[in-house]
Amino acid sequence: MYENELIKTATKTIIDYDMIQKNDHIVIGVSGGADSVALLLFLCNIKEKYNLQLTVCHINHCLRGEDSDNDEKFVLNLCEKLGVSCDVLRFSADIEAQENRIGIEEYSRKKRYDFFNAHCGSNGKIATAHNLNDSVETVIFNMTRGTATKGLCGIPYKRENIIRPLRDCTRDIIEDFVVNNGYNYCTDKTNFEDIYNRNKIRLNVIPELMKINGNLLNTVNRMSAQLYSQYKMVEELARKTLENSIIAEKTNDMDICYNRKALTDNYDCVNFEIIKQIADNIGTEVSEKKLGLINKMLIDGKGALQLSKKHTMKIDGKYVYIEKIKEPYPYFRQEITLPKVNEEVKYEILDSKFIKISNLGEICKENNKKIHNKDLTNYIKCDKMVTSLFIEQVSDKDEIYRQGRDHKLTYLYRLGTKGFSDFHISKMFVIKDIDNNILWAEKFGINEKAVNNYVKKNIYLIKVLEE
Repeated sequence: MYENELIKTATKTIIDYDMIQKNDHIVIGVSGGADSVALLLFLCNIKEKYNLQLTVCHINHCLRGEDSDNDEKFVLNLCEKLGVSCDVLRFSADIEAQENRIGIEEYSRKKRYDFFNAHCGSNGKIATAHNLNDSVETVIFNMTRGTATKGLCGIPYKRENIIRPLRDCTRDIIEDFVVNNGYNYCTDKTNFEDIYNRNKIRLNVIPELMKINGNLLNTVNRMSAQLYSQYKMVEELARKTLENSIIAEKTNDMDICYNRKALTDNYDCVNFEIIKQIADNIGTEVSEKKLGLINKMLIDGKGALQLSKKHTMKIDGKYVYIEKIKEPYPYFRQEITLPKVNEEVKYEILDSKFIKISNLGEICKENNKKIHNKDLTNYIKCDKMVTSLFIEQVSDKDEIYRQGRDHKLTYLYRLGTKGFSDFHISKMFVIKDIDNNILWAEKFGINEKAVNNYVKKNIYLIKVLEE
């Protein structure tokens, strides 16, 4: 086998980062490009030395028509020639991502790694072909978006069960290694179109920077290594601080409680990392905007926000609480019978939540109730012959008229759901007629335009009770 700088560099990488041990089962992601072909050839080269079990996985995203199919055939033929087993996953990435309401890149990545992990089993490793050029492109890309230290550390050499033996190899030595060993590789035509930000960095930005520093790739790599060391120090300080600040752990409604002062009495970089680790511990991430907001809440010693779909963060002068958000109630719809004049009915809607409807007759004094400085009436006027109404859980499709306007707005939008969790929204309800028109909505009052369609012979007072 032709051996250039790749063999030496990749071998040093797997030793320095303890990537591979004897008898390992390694699942290799092979797209057919030069990087993944070089990775496969390298692992085949050391297969006997480490007694490795190799499995190739190829993903056909079905995005490039005939080109995608040709890449698949190329990988299958290459694996047959090298005597390595290969499994192919085919799926329509664009269609499935749209159906799942997820971005195509995010959906495809999850699909790929689920496929890789299925072949790994409990002890296998996944080898990907990320190289030095990829890492430098990632650093520059993160800089353009604004990033903390972690974003300048480049692509990690290993993460959990994922290893990257070619991480310190340049694209030039990779292509040289493949070609001079007598192999071909596939080329994605879109790599040469500067319509994507990463392509613009690869095709335009890096060549210009290399005119300033011809050794740019290695220079950025050294910088990333130093920053990674600093980041790990901050990460460790944050982890120990977080562990030492725990006041109480899991109960039915609370995940954990921390000492607020211990979380704020640090350098800003440590405080920000603490917040990120709190979020990571409950399986979520925080945006830069939310990161700054939480840090201000911690300094001020007050505030609350929804940290994830399942958790809220509440802060007071002494403590930081991470609480579980209760699961939303399932959809409910209940038919109700209106009471006779001077009578009332009471319905239990949910546990400890009731609605009381009183029939006040044809003449009564109507009083508006002010909520947050808004006049909201809880009096419905409708024909005494209307006997079937429905209490129904609020839906994001429900529409209601704004006062004095002739057009509808989505009720939840009209209400404004800031501060309401999915659980709180699932407890809210509306009263509809048999034609699905909203007559009354909780926290809003009557839908004036809908109610005006009824002959005003009876006035019903509605009250929501929670016990």
